[in-house]
Amino acid sequence: MSAVILVEASADDLLDVLRVFENCIDISCANDYTANERRVWKLSSHNHPKWLKRIDEQSFWLAKSADQLLGFASLEGTDYIDCMYVAPTAQGKGIAKMLLTKMETVAKGMRSQMIYSDVSYTARPFFERQQFVVDHPNRNEKDGEVLVNFRVHKPLD
Repeated sequence: MSAVILVEASADDLLDVLRVFENCIDISCANDYTANERRVWKLSSHNHPKWLKRIDEQSFWLAKSADQLLGFASLEGTDYIDCMYVAPTAQGKGIAKMLLTKMETVAKGMRSQMIYSDVSYTARPFFERQQFVVDHPNRNEKDGEVLVNFRVHKPLD
């Protein structure tokens, strides 16, 4: 793999971001969520205005290598990781760690004492390895499905 760089996202990146989002859910989360749960989860990719607002208003970063999008993460406000997804073909190569480190750096720069997120069954082990503590499960009901994820947090130095 070529060198990986982090760049801020722009509206021009939307379709690539959504492709990584959907592929990650379809492939990486297949062992933890049913086909119907994944279908409902992916419905948010149809809301382009919401995604464009995220890109515009959040600290939204992309991990790229040779113009290929490997993953992305965004920080809402000063301390909430709203999104973090890594392309299935790029998983296990340090991309999530790189993106998380960027989110922590941005949060610290805004004087945050803690960072938190709501993470999937699939992502939970990664976050726990990064010293996040699980606070509680969340039950998110949408279109007749209940998607479970977990509130996690980590104090920042």
